[in-house]
Amino acid sequence: MFNSYIKRSYSLLVSFFLIFVISTSSYAGVAVPDVDPADAAAVAKAKTGMDLFKANCTACHAIDRKVIGPALADVWDKWDTEENLIAWVKNSQAVIKSGHAHANKIYEEYNKMPMPAFPTLSDEQVKDVFLYMKAAEKGFDPSNPGGKKETADAAG
Repeated sequence: MFNSYIKRSYSLLVSFFLIFVISTSSYAGVAVPDVDPADAAAVAKAKTGMDLFKANCTACHAIDRKVIGPALADVWDKWDTEENLIAWVKNSQAVIKSGHAHANKIYEEYNKMPMPAFPTLSDEQVKDVFLYMKAAEKGFDPSNPGGKKETADAAG
């Protein structure tokens, strides 16, 4: 009887462990590279991303704070795949309708206000926006030849 109890307890423990591992690893995040200031191509892509961000995103988003939509810092860490994150940017309603859990969570959290669709952006353009956002989080400004954001003291 005691052996039976131990076997059941062990089975339950292993089951809970596997469920925990699977549930926490399902959103490993999307890899967004750092911008190397010495890499002219990466800086150009980040500059393109900055221009696209300013033209398409700033009405509703900031990188470091909530505006109408959520703050976008580390947004790539909250998504399961790059494809789903890009699909969200290009057409959030389609991702919501597909039943994607994180997409529906955001939709519910923001009172079912849909994000505008950006179907004309290419996948590469969306990736350039992510590249810019990550660079900006780290204080890199792709429009400044030195790469660093100017502070009030430096501009002064």
